[in-house]
Amino acid sequence: MGKTALAKLVYNDNKVFDHFDKRMWICVSEDFDVRRIRREVLSSATGEKVSDVLTDSRLLIRLKRNFIRRKLLLVLDDFGDLDSGRVSELEKLVEMGANGSKIMITTRSEQTVQDSATYKIEKLDEEKSMVLFEQTFGSKNLTENMTRIHSELKKELVPKCGGLPLAIKSLAGLLSSEASYGVEWLDVTAFSEKWKQEEVKEGGCVLHALRLSYDLMPSYLKPCFLCFSLLPKDYVFYSFELIQLWIAQGILHSDGKDPEVVGEQYFNELCTTG
Repeated sequence: MGKTALAKLVYNDNKVFDHFDKRMWICVSEDFDVRRIRREVLSSATGEKVSDVLTDSRLLIRLKRNFIRRKLLLVLDDFGDLDSGRVSELEKLVEMGANGSKIMITTRSEQTVQDSATYKIEKLDEEKSMVLFEQTFGSKNLTENMTRIHSELKKELVPKCGGLPLAIKSLAGLLSSEASYGVEWLDVTAFSEKWKQEEVKEGGCVLHALRLSYDLMPSYLKPCFLCFSLLPKDYVFYSFELIQLWIAQGILHSDGKDPEVVGEQYFNELCTTG
């Protein structure tokens, strides 16, 4: 389980829901912008879109009006390597609320939260890594030979994920998809020879796993996958929105079939590929 996943469990817990009057979840990008974050906090608190042209003074007035005498929980997800002064600017938001208001930050940088109470998520040990791999891989009707290859690949690749859930789930999803059976499984082993854990920085094995998943993805799915980069982080979308984008870009190989049906098939393939 990663930082964001754990934070979401806490955020959605019934006791937490009952304890706080308002809960707000904000994704903080590397392009740190206090004004943008304040607007998103207000939007999350009120459920209404906040105008970009709202002045700072009006924005603060509306925040205070919505927060006064209310117990707040503000989650700031995926903080970058920011100085403590910037964190303090955001802490002032919950200070507008009642006593007992809290702010929770997820970050890869220990320096960002060095003056705060912290909970460090440890990487999965080998046993838990294998369990997560099998849970994600799921039950498959494999031949005897494929079962042997599956066992070998698991022993070969899972330790190289460094105990990071995202890397493990990405690999398991890749190997469980129908497109990665047979010869392509041998390609995974060949690619893994280039993947040396000691030569990558923290988080590097996640990028390796995702790159591996992309490299072995069927060619017709790659342009569809790249379209995800057009969506903002944490953006909630419906499959038909993405399918319409694919159709508009002309990247679906429909061959006379209904493009929306083909798009749905592509979307489902991407979901199972991991």
